[in-house]
Amino acid sequence: MHHKNDIGGFVGATYIFESGFVLPTFGVEYVRKLNSYIGVGVIAEIEVGSHIIAMNEETQEEEEVNRQSAFLIAPAIYFVAGNFVGSVGYGVELEKMENLGLLKISAMYLLYLNNKNWLAVPSVSWDCTSRFNGLVYGFSVVRAF
Repeated sequence: MHHKNDIGGFVGATYIFESGFVLPTFGVEYVRKLNSYIGVGVIAEIEVGSHIIAMNEETQEEEEVNRQSAFLIAPAIYFVAGNFVGSVGYGVELEKMENLGLLKISAMYLLYLNNKNWLAVPSVSWDCTSRFNGLVYGFSVVRAF
């Protein structure tokens, strides 16, 4: 294991299942490798724009809850198997009207560029809160050091 740290910028989108909205999503991620198979890190993302959740779970009636530009931060554990990486983390999604606990499960694939210190990392993740579920997809450009 040559590099112990990875830092990257994420560009992608989040599909919100309950509303059907797709929001541009940007983020940063830091990972510290503990060994060749496990790492710990933190993910911070912002969903740009707003969407509406339209179901009250208690009354089973539709209601409108407008969520705007949510910011999430989640510590995560990373599991490495060759070029495939899986991660799981629990954090918080911060939004002007309501903060929600968030479970984030991700799958990534490491594509090493000509300079082995740089990687392109396509990823997909599932974000689960008590109010909605989202599918986040995109890619990161990562610098290993």
